[in-house]
Amino acid sequence: MPVKSRTEFAASSLDSHADITRTKNKTRNSTNQRLFYLCQMRQILITGATGNIGTEVIRSLTILGTNNQIIAGVRNILKAKQLFFDFKNLDYRDFDFENPQTFDKSLDNIDCIFLLRPPHISDVDKYFKPLIQKISEKGIRQIIFLSVQGAEKSKIIPHNKIERLIRDSGLDFIFLRPK
Repeated sequence: MPVKSRTEFAASSLDSHADITRTKNKTRNSTNQRLFYLCQMRQILITGATGNIGTEVIRSLTILGTNNQIIAGVRNILKAKQLFFDFKNLDYRDFDFENPQTFDKSLDNIDCIFLLRPPHISDVDKYFKPLIQKISEKGIRQIIFLSVQGAEKSKIIPHNKIERLIRDSGLDFIFLRPK
């Protein structure tokens, strides 16, 4: 079966070693390794960087020793620098899902974006549609979206709507659906 440029897979968790994913004709046993190999690009923006998931994604990419520039997309850069004081090579950008005016500058020169949905944001058209449009305008090559298990089946949850927005945008994407 040919490998497509768009990939969907389920991951048990960000530090799981159980799932196996086929991407670009290579098999990876660790989700951390998958993130590393899927994002072999120059600049990676991590949204929700100071949250539980974002912090672990940044930690994992840093531990892997990637040569890529990891960028934390945050609402409060000073607070983020205090949280990530050990991460000397981490860069920061002002990014706020609720303020579309932050999108343009935060997405400059980004190759890959790790996207998640903050729990308090459920209005996909208001918050995610402008973001996906800006990602497309900026020529970002890949979106990795942290979704939920069964999102593809449930048309009423925000994750399903976000997945459809991403799919319809024509961008390359990866949907992580933790079990």
